Amino acid sequence: MSRHPILETLASIATLPPCRSATRTLLRNLLHSPSLSLRRKQQAFNLLASKASAGITSIETNAVVPKDGQPLQISLNLHEDLDRRWYYWGYAGYEVESVSAVWELAKTRKYTTILEVGANIGFFSLLLGVAARSNSETSAVHVFEPFDAVYQTLAKNIRLNPGLGIYSHRVAVCDKIGSVTLHLPEDPTAKTNASLVEGLFKQSGGVTVPATTLDNFVETEQLAKVDLVKLDCEGAEPFVLAGSRALIERDHPDILIEVLPPYAETLQDFFASTDYTFYHVTDDGLVPRKSLVADTAFRDYLITTRPWVAGKGNC
Repeated sequence: MSRHPILETLASIATLPPCRSATRTLLRNLLHSPSLSLRRKQQAFNLLASKASAGITSIETNAVVPKDGQPLQISLNLHEDLDRRWYYWGYAGYEVESVSAVWELAKTRKYTTILEVGANIGFFSLLLGVAARSNSETSAVHVFEPFDAVYQTLAKNIRLNPGLGIYSHRVAVCDKIGSVTLHLPEDPTAKTNASLVEGLFKQSGGVTVPATTLDNFVETEQLAKVDLVKLDCEGAEPFVLAGSRALIERDHPDILIEVLPPYAETLQDFFASTDYTFYHVTDDGLVPRKSLVADTAFRDYLITTRPWVAGKGNC
């Protein structure tokens, strides 16, 4: 499917207002077809997705949890990149290696209490909720998202899937209790880039949001033991860890963390005097590393005190 003028013309016709609904359905089916290569699927997505999604700021649809088959109901704004990928690809088109790692870790290590900082619209939150609830009927997944425009979608997606034990908190997690400035992305369709770090991306001002630390949250909520901390908070990861020292010392939770280039050394220094070891989340699975090195293709690491063996979880 090259970018041939005839195909461009066909794409223009398929994405006319009367045809968009049918095009969206066709594209979703194509992207889940086993007979189409990943390269062809990506080409079809690039050609059709944005045009077929024009004007769709709120749509409810279904997504299926990989390796489990449980259907989820999700509400999305197709003007947003993550929403659009989730709508068309399900769990097969965004951070696929991390989706696989999250599921295998949660199931193998029987996580029941999870903290997710930087939940966004709930892409991983729902996945974690399904896995943890299958491990225990009393599981709890606490998810944190300070950006109100994103939080409203997160909260709705949680409400659409009751019974998963997911609890949302509209608060920034860092190294202080009170309030902080959340810097907003210049591109209004890139809401995933909101950050506590000024200048990390192109930004257009900021808003004041409530703030807490994980240590304070765990104490306030009286959480007996935390199994996993997942961090994807656009450069604020060092601040979150600084406010989690008591939790880490008490529970030694697994930590699934995004490592961005400016912060790899800082993050490594934090764990230098601990028993934690590093595993890089890649499309080859969890690969042991001696150090944290930022990788633009695969940004996530598992940091753990327990050795990992695929399919077993522990040596």
